[in-house]
Amino acid sequence: MRTAFFTHPYVALVHWSFLATFIGHTNFAVVWSLFYRYFMGFFGWPARLAESVWFMPLLALLTYVACTPLLYPLIIYPIPDAPRIKELFRQQLPHLQEYESKMSYACVPNSDASRFFILIVIVLFVTFLIMGIVLYGIMLHRIYITNPHDALFRTTTRLHNMLVKAFGVQLFVGYVFLCLPCMAMFAAFYAQWEEGTTICAFSFAMLQLHGSADFVTMMYFITPYRKKLMEILWRNPLSMIYVDGAEWLAKYTLPITALIEVTCAPYVIFLALFHSRQMKRYRFLILNNVVGSCLLNLAFCLAKPHYMFPAACVINDSTLLRNHYSNVAYNCVFVLLLLYSDMSIVWSLFYRYFIAFPGWPSDFVDKGNLALFLAVGGQVLMSAVVLFPLLVFPIPSPLTQKSLFLQQLPQLKGQEPYLSYVCIAHSETATSYALLRLIILIGFFATGTTLFCIMSYKLAVLKSSRGYFGSTQKMHRMLYKAVAVQLFIGYIFFLFPTAVAMLTYYCQWKEGTTIASICTMLVQFHGCVDLLTMMYFITPYRQKFMKMMTGKRAEETKFTTTITVAYSSSRFTNKGSANSCTLLS
Repeated sequence: MRTAFFTHPYVALVHWSFLATFIGHTNFAVVWSLFYRYFMGFFGWPARLAESVWFMPLLALLTYVACTPLLYPLIIYPIPDAPRIKELFRQQLPHLQEYESKMSYACVPNSDASRFFILIVIVLFVTFLIMGIVLYGIMLHRIYITNPHDALFRTTTRLHNMLVKAFGVQLFVGYVFLCLPCMAMFAAFYAQWEEGTTICAFSFAMLQLHGSADFVTMMYFITPYRKKLMEILWRNPLSMIYVDGAEWLAKYTLPITALIEVTCAPYVIFLALFHSRQMKRYRFLILNNVVGSCLLNLAFCLAKPHYMFPAACVINDSTLLRNHYSNVAYNCVFVLLLLYSDMSIVWSLFYRYFIAFPGWPSDFVDKGNLALFLAVGGQVLMSAVVLFPLLVFPIPSPLTQKSLFLQQLPQLKGQEPYLSYVCIAHSETATSYALLRLIILIGFFATGTTLFCIMSYKLAVLKSSRGYFGSTQKMHRMLYKAVAVQLFIGYIFFLFPTAVAMLTYYCQWKEGTTIASICTMLVQFHGCVDLLTMMYFITPYRQKFMKMMTGKRAEETKFTTTITVAYSSSRFTNKGSANSCTLLS
């Protein structure tokens, strides 16, 4: 009944218009909530404005005004009639003509005007991305760096800590489940990626998960809600300090990620060594990524670390590390492996960025030896920064370690002889060092986003220029796609979790143990997600894999998921250079 109702093109078009409006409304609901929390962090007129009776009606009006640009094409351009929509469908999706009568769909002409509108939306999301980071940085600077020590501030410290925590959590959830998926979906259409159908399916899945993730974080991080929930579940509602609320989930992530990596890593290594000779240095960067991810997950498997934030302690669930000095050595190696895996992403992104520019930039990374020396020097420099405390301060003795453990985790006094742990003195130096790491990660984020914007601008110029060959444009689209996918995966599963963990320790949040556990799970998933995206988005690897699995090349099977879309949830079908249709079940 529902499919028959949406079969009429006008009804499908109205449905799509409402869907676009609701996506915009959800995004702006997050934006206004963040603005409210930001204004409440300041005394005077900002807080009074946020609490005034006119604030919510003003936000509602601004929301509908801001959502109007999403319907700009429908307002400016005439709505195509039913025969025209059917013609566009058959023109852009000729392989689905036999299913056309059974589907509900909406199509628009795939023109330069459509892509220009999509580019404007991408720029809008990038603006939100940068604005959120800037506002959060201002809040952190105001509350934790330039905080006055008068009586007025002491009475409001708890309120400000709660606002910073709520702002950070909602910003993280909004980035992961709303902003970045929408950017990936629009970038897939703008750049005309072959894998657009799959990218949009994943993006819609992330959008659907946003509501549940937002509800769960509200129930956990809003203290009255959490206390009430704990009372209902017959648990102690007084405090969540040193309680791992994600422990039930953490025990499944490590076996799953290890299984995926053990299955996929040998295949990718084999392809990189024996079927990627034309990739030159790029295949060694692929190997570097795979080796770094596998070694990091091996380190997770050996020790199973638990970070007991806000205490400066890590407990390793392993009988192999009972000796104090072997435990300290393992944690140093683990930090170096974490850095190695992170920097392998950085070098791969730099290579893909420079290779997109003909002339000396591409020759510099693909042929010159100076790039290799700079990469090795950068790796050594970052390792020195990470291990700076061990190089300057002496390693604590076992007695000092025991004293620090009992001082910071007195509730585990009875279990201390049976635990493998490392603790550092919780001092102003330690928190300042965590802030330094956080600033370095923000620098990586700003650099990656800037390079991606430059590549987007170059691709837009290349599309409008007629002086380039089709093969050159195809190569730039592939490089743009590779940078976008690796940047997206690196942000969600590596950079954001690491930054949140550093911020949690720096701000001394009581829920730090749970936050650190979730961040650890995301970092564990980075390796297997990176391997799967390599196998899918590197065209020769995908073709080889499809040939092994089905006996056919990838081009013969690339519309398999599209054909079954009439019986699944709403998806985009975004293939090639002439496809801007939406299929609605």
